[in-house]
Amino acid sequence: MKKFIRKVYDYLCQEYNAILLVDLVNDRVDGYANNADGSSKRITGEYTAHMERIANWMAPEYGDIWRRLGIIAHIQGLLQAEDRIEVEYQMLGTEISWQKAVFQVVERESGVATHMILAHIPMDSIQIEKAELTRQLQEQKVQLEDSLNREAQYRKAIMEGAAAVYEINLTKDILLRASGFHSDKEYSITKKVGLEVPCLYSDYVKRMADFIPAEKDAQAYMMAASRDNLLKRFYQKDRYTDDVYQTKDVEGKKQYLKKTYILTENETTGDIYALIIAKNVTLQQQREMLHREIIDGVSTEFTSIYIVDWKTDHIRLFKSNNTYPSLMGLVEGVESTPDVLSRYAVFAVHPEDREEFLQETDSAKLREALKQHNVVDINYRRIVDGKMDYAQMHCVRVNNNGGEPNIVIAFRSIDEIVRKERAHLEEKEFLTRKSRTDGLTGLLNKETFGRETADYLETADAKGAALIFLDVDHFKTINDTFGHSTGDRLIKEVAEKIQVVFANCDFVGRFGGDEFFVLVKNIPKATLEEKLEWALQKLQCQYQTAEGEIKVTASIGCAYCITSHAEYQAMLDMADEALYDAKEGGRNQYVMKIYH
Repeated sequence: MKKFIRKVYDYLCQEYNAILLVDLVNDRVDGYANNADGSSKRITGEYTAHMERIANWMAPEYGDIWRRLGIIAHIQGLLQAEDRIEVEYQMLGTEISWQKAVFQVVERESGVATHMILAHIPMDSIQIEKAELTRQLQEQKVQLEDSLNREAQYRKAIMEGAAAVYEINLTKDILLRASGFHSDKEYSITKKVGLEVPCLYSDYVKRMADFIPAEKDAQAYMMAASRDNLLKRFYQKDRYTDDVYQTKDVEGKKQYLKKTYILTENETTGDIYALIIAKNVTLQQQREMLHREIIDGVSTEFTSIYIVDWKTDHIRLFKSNNTYPSLMGLVEGVESTPDVLSRYAVFAVHPEDREEFLQETDSAKLREALKQHNVVDINYRRIVDGKMDYAQMHCVRVNNNGGEPNIVIAFRSIDEIVRKERAHLEEKEFLTRKSRTDGLTGLLNKETFGRETADYLETADAKGAALIFLDVDHFKTINDTFGHSTGDRLIKEVAEKIQVVFANCDFVGRFGGDEFFVLVKNIPKATLEEKLEWALQKLQCQYQTAEGEIKVTASIGCAYCITSHAEYQAMLDMADEALYDAKEGGRNQYVMKIYH
């Protein structure tokens, strides 16, 4: 023991303050520790007493933790899953304040640690590094506050209506602050991209670009907002610039933001800072785009566009691409919007949608909706010249040059969009149905039947439930004699007859081959027996084929539950045993077993 400890100490004394071999079975320690003068001393005695003595020299917040580590059962429990545990602590009244204890297992018996090495490592140098890092962060915070104070008056003037504000140290590539505003509430804009401030500004720009829909726009944003570009602007004396880009808000809606970049230099440190203010200009962008469309003429997307006075409902401007001349002739020249919409509804809106269309386009109701959302879409079915399609009335609230509100109403076909969506839903429903059902019979497949039956039996009141196992007698012989195509036709007819007998059952499935399963819920035993007799009669028949006559009968096994809870596999096994008994008893019969 002494030689082993001495050898370990000589090898590790340059790194460790103390190394002890601990016998956890006999509560003993043996090892060496460094003295302040560089010499070493032998340490022996009880492990628990040694830990209590050390705990008395520690800072109070660490003493209790250390005492728990001195309980043999506790440290053995901690070392059950790990071979090595590290704990940092602070000593009082010693030259070395911070240390780290390492508990390392060296022997186990029956999975329990019996011997371990307890080593103490000096940590003062690491704590000094932590203190220095804290000091540097505090210094950065002071510099940030200085920068914010210099920009305070300007920020106050422009913060109203801001969608986001950022503070960046471009020299060190650090995003120091990022605040977003949505519905008059502040939120952490960096969490949207999975970061926490402070963080690398370059990382934030890369992740933010993922929220820009078009790849071309995303690349343009990354170029404009990049650290290198902002530094280049600063050195070129271009210290106040704007750019507009498209992104999504916290609700996932498309929006346009205008970013204003204000670049300054900290006179004390020489670091270059950027103050970025983002404003939501979505409405302005929509107005500009719609205005361009109206000036350039009706785009291919819209069949007609109206600009309507907000207060009087008077039509200020009307544009049409003459897609439907008969309809345009009816509404052209009408000056009142309600008159246009009422004529349009009678002439073009599907009769089943007409009443709802008139309600949604009521002047008062439409204005109220536009006050809240600025954009309102009304979808309906349209019939013009005998042709039906799906259409949309697209309404936008915009202000004229004098700041007074107007309503832009645009009509367009959304037929292709709706039909694609419906085709997608139908395809999705088909794939879902296909994944749940048997391809030959249309019944539930084995996996779906088993899953849904198990869910019912284990979560609902199973009393009165019956699990029925049914197969065709001598089906293999029929298949081999008359061929698989005849066998498939027979399986389909059997499936149809089972569905007739058990018409009101929730689950009817095919397990493959000639095996069928049925779950009947909440059925009296006498009624169940009648059903099983009927099933045998229904399935007993003769088929005449070119190869000869086929006589068909079936055997049935049934597990009937008389308790409120049941296990699917147990009932399945019972039904299988009942089917086996039915076949052993001569086939063309049923056997029922009671599940307790």
